[in-house]
Amino acid sequence: MSDTLTDWVVEGSLTNENEIPVLKENIVRNGKTILLSEQQGIKKEFEDYLNNRWLDDLEFYKKEFETYEAKLAEYEKQSKTYKHFFSIQNKAEQFETPEKVLFCCHCEEHQRRSNL
Repeated sequence: MSDTLTDWVVEGSLTNENEIPVLKENIVRNGKTILLSEQQGIKKEFEDYLNNRWLDDLEFYKKEFETYEAKLAEYEKQSKTYKHFFSIQNKAEQFETPEKVLFCCHCEEHQRRSNL
Protein backbone atom coordinates (compact mmCIF):
# COMPACT_ATOMS: atom_id res chain seq x y z
CA MET A 1 0.00 0.00 0.00
CA SER A 2 1.35 3.41 -0.90
CA ASP A 3 2.17 6.00 1.77
CA THR A 4 -0.47 8.29 0.27
CA LEU A 5 -3.16 5.64 0.60
CA THR A 6 -2.01 4.79 4.12
CA ASP A 7 -2.82 8.37 5.19
CA TRP A 8 -6.44 7.86 4.09
CA VAL A 9 -7.19 4.44 5.58
CA VAL A 10 -8.98 4.41 8.95
CA GLU A 11 -6.49 3.01 11.44
CA GLY A 12 -7.35 -0.51 12.52
CA SER A 13 -9.80 -1.16 9.72
CA LEU A 14 -7.20 -3.09 7.70
CA THR A 15 -6.81 -5.71 10.43
CA ASN A 16 -10.52 -6.22 11.08
CA GLU A 17 -11.34 -9.38 9.15
CA ASN A 18 -15.07 -9.06 9.82
CA GLU A 19 -15.51 -5.81 7.89
CA ILE A 20 -14.12 -4.21 4.75
CA PRO A 21 -11.55 -1.48 5.43
CA VAL A 22 -12.74 2.10 5.11
CA LEU A 23 -11.26 5.45 4.14
CA LYS A 24 -11.39 8.67 6.12
CA GLU A 25 -13.72 11.37 4.82
CA ASN A 26 -10.88 13.89 5.02
CA ILE A 27 -7.30 14.34 6.12
CA VAL A 28 -5.26 17.37 7.13
CA ARG A 29 -1.99 17.86 5.29
CA ASN A 30 0.23 20.94 5.72
CA GLY A 31 -2.56 22.67 7.63
CA LYS A 32 -5.12 22.18 4.85
CA THR A 33 -8.14 19.87 4.94
CA ILE A 34 -8.37 17.58 1.91
CA LEU A 35 -11.71 15.94 1.21
CA LEU A 36 -11.95 12.34 0.01
CA SER A 37 -14.74 13.33 -2.37
CA GLU A 38 -12.17 15.41 -4.27
CA GLN A 39 -9.65 12.56 -4.50
CA GLN A 40 -10.86 10.11 -7.16
CA GLY A 41 -7.36 8.66 -7.58
CA ILE A 42 -7.30 7.66 -3.91
CA LYS A 43 -10.66 5.91 -4.22
CA LYS A 44 -9.49 3.97 -7.29
CA GLU A 45 -6.18 3.01 -5.68
CA PHE A 46 -8.06 1.82 -2.59
CA GLU A 47 -10.46 -0.30 -4.62
CA ASP A 48 -7.53 -1.87 -6.47
CA TYR A 49 -5.79 -2.60 -3.17
CA LEU A 50 -8.92 -4.22 -1.70
CA ASN A 51 -9.44 -6.38 -4.77
CA ASN A 52 -5.83 -7.44 -5.27
CA ARG A 53 -3.82 -7.38 -2.02
CA TRP A 54 -5.85 -6.76 1.13
CA LEU A 55 -6.68 -10.39 1.96
CA ASP A 56 -3.09 -11.49 1.37
CA ASP A 57 -1.81 -8.66 3.57
CA LEU A 58 -4.36 -9.55 6.26
CA GLU A 59 -3.27 -13.19 6.32
CA PHE A 60 0.38 -12.14 6.51
CA TYR A 61 -0.44 -9.74 9.38
CA LYS A 62 -2.31 -12.43 11.31
CA LYS A 63 0.60 -14.89 11.01
CA GLU A 64 3.13 -12.27 12.06
CA PHE A 65 0.93 -11.19 14.98
CA GLU A 66 0.65 -14.79 16.20
CA THR A 67 4.44 -15.06 16.11
CA TYR A 68 4.72 -11.77 18.01
CA GLU A 69 2.27 -12.92 20.68
CA ALA A 70 4.15 -16.21 21.18
CA LYS A 71 7.48 -14.40 21.53
CA LEU A 72 5.94 -11.84 23.87
CA ALA A 73 4.52 -14.59 26.10
CA GLU A 74 7.95 -16.23 26.29
CA TYR A 75 9.59 -12.89 27.05
CA GLU A 76 7.08 -12.11 29.81
CA LYS A 77 7.65 -15.55 31.35
CA GLN A 78 11.42 -15.03 31.38
CA SER A 79 11.06 -11.47 32.60
CA LYS A 80 8.94 -12.62 35.53
CA THR A 81 11.61 -15.17 36.47
CA TYR A 82 14.42 -12.60 36.28
CA LYS A 83 12.42 -10.08 38.29
CA HIS A 84 11.93 -12.72 40.96
CA PHE A 85 15.68 -13.46 41.05
CA PHE A 86 16.51 -9.75 41.23
CA SER A 87 14.04 -9.35 44.05
CA ILE A 88 15.77 -12.14 45.96
CA GLN A 89 19.18 -10.63 45.21
CA ASN A 90 18.09 -7.20 46.43
CA LYS A 91 16.72 -8.66 49.63
CA ALA A 92 19.86 -10.76 50.11
CA GLU A 93 22.04 -7.66 49.84
CA GLN A 94 20.22 -6.24 52.87
CA PHE A 95 21.53 -9.06 55.10
CA GLU A 96 25.06 -9.50 56.35
CA THR A 97 25.37 -13.26 56.78
CA PRO A 98 24.73 -16.26 54.52
CA GLU A 99 22.35 -17.69 57.12
CA LYS A 100 20.12 -14.64 56.86
CA VAL A 101 20.20 -14.89 53.06
CA LEU A 102 19.12 -18.55 53.20
CA PHE A 103 16.35 -17.69 55.63
CA CYS A 104 15.14 -14.95 53.28
CA CYS A 105 15.13 -17.37 50.30
CA HIS A 106 13.24 -19.93 52.36
CA CYS A 107 10.61 -17.33 53.28
CA GLU A 108 10.28 -16.27 49.63
CA GLU A 109 9.76 -19.88 48.50
CA HIS A 110 7.23 -20.52 51.26
CA GLN A 111 5.31 -17.39 50.30
CA ARG A 112 5.38 -18.34 46.60
CA ARG A 113 4.05 -21.84 47.30
CA SER A 114 1.24 -20.57 49.50
CA ASN A 115 0.13 -18.21 46.71
CA LEU A 116 -0.29 -21.13 44.26
